[in-house]
Amino acid sequence: MNPERITVAEPDPFDALPQPVRAELERLLATDDWPGLARLAATGALLPLGLGPADLASPAAFGHALTRLAAAGHPDDAALGQRAG
Repeated sequence: MNPERITVAEPDPFDALPQPVRAELERLLATDDWPGLARLAATGALLPLGLGPADLASPAAFGHALTRLAAAGHPDDAALGQRAG
């Protein structure tokens, strides 16, 4: 095995969220509760994901946020998009 080819996966910021926040985020995403998502983001609980209240105001805003995070190389951009879909 060539040690130069070993890659280490980046830690998933979603996993760093407290379990109650993860559960609430998944529940709100599953029910398309955009006002609830914006309220959750307003608490600052989603800052580790790079998301603020405006990013979760609507599906379109969320899509724009994912595009912004992907362009910035945010480590959780792909995983968060998969959870939302």
